Amino acid sequence: MDSKTRAKIRGLAQRVQPSVMIGKAGVDGGVISQIDMNLKAHELVKIDVLETADVDKKALLEQLAAELEAEPICTIGRKIVLYRYSSKCKNHVFGE
Repeated sequence: MDSKTRAKIRGLAQRVQPSVMIGKAGVDGGVISQIDMNLKAHELVKIDVLETADVDKKALLEQLAAELEAEPICTIGRKIVLYRYSSKCKNHVFGE
């Protein structure tokens, strides 16, 4: 993904509310499946990493992107943003 596309998605992510939270239990199968469902339905997912979670957000971003075959967009504070095109999504991020 080129930097212009990533910047556009990052701008769109500002209006999205976090739909998944990661706490002190960390990332498990339930969290992965919840993120996967959100990516299928919305293409763009914002994840809130709670203060109690003892994880490195940048490493977590790369781990989740690899496991879910998604594009790592950015980390902003305690938020992580992922994007993955989905043919099942009715309202595509880019209006395709």
